[in-house]
Amino acid sequence: ISEYNYGVGLRRFIFDQNNRGNRSRIYSEISSKISRYLPSIVVNNISISSDNLEIDSNRLKIVIEYKISQNPQNSIFELNLGTSETGLY
Repeated sequence: ISEYNYGVGLRRFIFDQNNRGNRSRIYSEISSKISRYLPSIVVNNISISSDNLEIDSNRLKIVIEYKISQNPQNSIFELNLGTSETGLY
């Protein structure tokens, strides 16, 4: 997709602290982008990790529980970000 605003933009949060406020900002970005670009997706839950082990090892885990409007089956998308991962962010 060649739209400038497409995507969540997780790269902007790379050097931010892993705290409640920043996790809330990430949650809002994910939620608003899904609503805008994937209107057929119904999000049941978005969780962003916050345990000490993940924070200390510079990792972030995002789990999105969702379903597609026409399909009653729930699905889960899990994204693990860390210092060794490349790609989706």
